[in-house]
Amino acid sequence: MSYERATNLHGRRRGLAALASGLHRCPTARTTLVFPICFRRKDDGAWIDSGGIEPVGNSGGGAESSCRPIRWVEGRTVPPVMNDDESGWECRSEEKRANPAPVYQADNKGFFPVHVAASIGALDIISIILETCPSSAGLCTAQGRTFLHVAVENRRLNVVSFVCQTPSLDWILNMRDHDGSTALHLAVQAGKLRIFCSLYGNKKVHLNLENNSKHTPNDIARGMLPHGLNYKSNTDDWIYRALTYAGANYSCRRVDKFERVNPNSFELQPDDVTKEAENMKDASQTLGIGSVLVTTVAFGATFALPGGYIADDHMNRGTPTRAGRYSFDAFMMANTLAFICSSVATTGLMFSGTSMVNLKSRQINLAVSVLLMSSSLTSLAAAFALGVYIVLAPVSLGTAIVVCVLSPLVVLYKLFEFFVMLGILARPLCLRVGLSRGLKGLAKVIVQIMFIELWPFIIIFGWAAIARSHRNHL
Repeated sequence: MSYERATNLHGRRRGLAALASGLHRCPTARTTLVFPICFRRKDDGAWIDSGGIEPVGNSGGGAESSCRPIRWVEGRTVPPVMNDDESGWECRSEEKRANPAPVYQADNKGFFPVHVAASIGALDIISIILETCPSSAGLCTAQGRTFLHVAVENRRLNVVSFVCQTPSLDWILNMRDHDGSTALHLAVQAGKLRIFCSLYGNKKVHLNLENNSKHTPNDIARGMLPHGLNYKSNTDDWIYRALTYAGANYSCRRVDKFERVNPNSFELQPDDVTKEAENMKDASQTLGIGSVLVTTVAFGATFALPGGYIADDHMNRGTPTRAGRYSFDAFMMANTLAFICSSVATTGLMFSGTSMVNLKSRQINLAVSVLLMSSSLTSLAAAFALGVYIVLAPVSLGTAIVVCVLSPLVVLYKLFEFFVMLGILARPLCLRVGLSRGLKGLAKVIVQIMFIELWPFIIIFGWAAIARSHRNHL
């Protein structure tokens, strides 16, 4: 039923009963109100609740009652007073609190209204229900799940965040369903980092509770990691590392009984060998295309140097005109690193994609090739920026600087997902382990990843500085 307009209801008993039991919620208020329609005959003056009205209209039943729309004025209702001269009945609406009974009535699947609202992310409705009936927060479905479980299962971040930020709802954070799973267990299984972080950042959420299968959230997180090589920026990996850093325990079971003893190991289960081999073949073919392109570009740039060569009728003919400058030395080193890294990566990918090589060697070759391939892109971006700077700096210094500033976007794109994940996890991590320890852990991760990705810059500009210093001492 619209908030701005109430539909005219016709009919005798059914129409008035439907109008009497309809709930009209004000869009600006946080309280659900019910408007029971009361009637009286004009001649006796006694008001009768709509639930007790038998006749509607005159005794002959010829006239039917109707009512005007309910109007909303600045968030408040203006109850209508309706008269039916033909029937001799007068009706009015009275503003009362809603009957909470429907809140505690489940459907045939065991869902209460608060669970239905949580499943669709209707946070405003949840707020109204909890304000009117606070105890409804503990209602459980047929599977023993609270509305927080339902919100996590349906990936409703707004509802999960609302529960975690509402102190009065702390008592449901660690409630378990019939499988013994808390909301954190389900969040880890779902693999959604934002939902996990909402729970992880609330210190009232226990990290070490076991479900009926004797699995803690950290056990589940470790089990979600794939065997063999995997992408380290996947959400499953971030969740596992966050739980481990916060000191989350594994269940009290023998380590050799776990299916996955070490998720970072190259060891595979027999059933996973064939699948891993196919994945490595596909990855090697895809990465091989990129590495060959970088090798080709770097090789061509070596013999098409910026600034050209000295003419044959001059001293040192055939040599680069910009040789001996800091920017030129940096360019040559960047181009050399791009060529070497991409060439080695191409060779490694040839081995990783060959079925004649044993699987463990293929895994090692692929891991090394991915690292070198990333480094070759970093070096190629630096070579491009330095080459443009060498050519444009003497005549258009501003343009040269802009190109040098924009070129590292290639490197930043490689790290974009990493920093997004880190940004999502940063605040919850500091809330969980403390500001000092949290910042220390974040700084350690940033330094590690920056060194792995940006080590070519150290060699490129370090060598250029050494070459300049050497020339100055000659």
